[in-house]
This record gives sequence, C-alpha cells and structure tokens, in this order.
Amino acid sequence: MTVEKKQFTIFERMILFFLIGIVTSSVLKNQYEHTLLKKIFMRVTEELKPCLAKVEKSYLGKSSSSISDAVSLCTDIKSDFFQVSTLNVNGVIKLSIFYPEFPIKNLNLVPIVMDDLAEISGNKDQKINRWRCDFTQGLKPTELEIMDLLCDRLNQDH
Repeated sequence: MTVEKKQFTIFERMILFFLIGIVTSSVLKNQYEHTLLKKIFMRVTEELKPCLAKVEKSYLGKSSSSISDAVSLCTDIKSDFFQVSTLNVNGVIKLSIFYPEFPIKNLNLVPIVMDDLAEISGNKDQKINRWRCDFTQGLKPTELEIMDLLCDRLNQDH
C-alpha cells in the first residue's frame, strides 16, 4: 500500500501567499499609525509642558492675574500639530488639533485638584494633580484608547 502525499496546487499556494500579504500589510499599517501617533503625542506633550507648568504655577500662587500670563504663553505656542485657541480663568485649555490622522479636532484640558475641578478662589494653595481630557465628538473604542494614551502621557509628571 502506497501513501500518496497531498501537494498544494499552484492556485492554493497563490491564495495562501495572498492571504499572508493582506495580514502583513494590515499589521504594518497599524504599526505605522501607532508609531506616528506616538511621535505626535511626544511632540504635543513637549510643546504643551511650558503652558501646563505656567497654569499649575498660577494655582500655587492663588493668582488669577497670573492666569493671564499663562494665557499669553499658551496662545503663543507655535506647533505643527495644534493651536491653543483659549485658556479660561480657571485654567481650562482649549486646543484645536490640525493633524489629519488624529481622531479628534478639539480637545479641552481641564485642571483637576484632588478629585475636583480646579478653581482659582479661596484662601488655600491648590496643586493641580492631573489634567482631564475632554472632547466633544464621539469616538470609536480604538480612538478613545488613543486619547487615553495622550492624557496618560500629559499626566506622567503628576
């Protein structure tokens, strides 16, 4: 009794290589997008650090007048990725994001003291312990994950 070996036809091999190619291109595209977003996060956080530090310092000094200094510093930031459109009296920073691959176009950074919104009032120093990211448009779960990564990166020093 002889055992015949099953060999793949040329057509079956072509289909196999085609499927491997599709999976590989998908993985490479996702890796490229992830790397690109990581670079954007690094640039955005580095360019925003002086602005965030200035707002945080104004809270420690209990001075609403220093918020106006922070506003001018923040709105003067020149970036290829974003522009600070406004910064209100409580230190909420509103960003407009230009980068087409970024999942959102408008982002608000809200200063948080302990577990409450920060406000410049009262007779006590307030130390901002983190920034909350607010956005108006609905996001897909993967885009929400991307925004969480950005917010985590902004809060690394806290």
